[in-house]
Amino acid sequence: MTRPWATRSWVAVHPTRTASIAIVLISLSSVLLAQVQVHELGVVRLLTPVPALLLLPAVAGTVVAIACENTAKLPLPDPPRAAFARAAWITSWTVLACVAVDAGRLAGAEVEWQASSRNVALHASLAIALLRLGLAHLAWVPTLGYMLVSMVFGFPNARPGYYWWALIMERHATLGHLIAAGLAWTLSAVAYVAGPRYGRRTS
Repeated sequence: MTRPWATRSWVAVHPTRTASIAIVLISLSSVLLAQVQVHELGVVRLLTPVPALLLLPAVAGTVVAIACENTAKLPLPDPPRAAFARAAWITSWTVLACVAVDAGRLAGAEVEWQASSRNVALHASLAIALLRLGLAHLAWVPTLGYMLVSMVFGFPNARPGYYWWALIMERHATLGHLIAAGLAWTLSAVAYVAGPRYGRRTS
């Protein structure tokens, strides 16, 4: 059984409040942007409109990384139960991010929950990778970069649709998409659960 003080300490060393506020804002944004279609990016006209709910996961995935950052960075003991706590923590925040993005379906959004969850998992995996490298302040860079590159260069001129690597633009999630997103998230989660890079002691 987890002691209350241990739970409070765990929550205290992570930016839980900031991440929680962000999740609430993402939920509200999902509802407000449920019917919004993005037709252009600056001066670039997109070949096909992209639902905003396929782009919002870039923010949600970054929030997962923010929630998982241990702001204390102290060289404390790292027993097996700490790894289980990290596994539960990253899983919980990923699920919360998926639910927040999918809130737009309450307002009539036509984006499948599988597609939005696929995107959350992919963006979270990129953000967590930066967190694992000790670059939490740059966790947003790969997610934003991947989204922009996919929007601008992800579709061929000769046919409709997107290249395989720009799957976050697809309105429907195939089994292959879900496997790829699940594998990417699992790898990043395993790296996170393995423990922090800073001064860890085992006991």
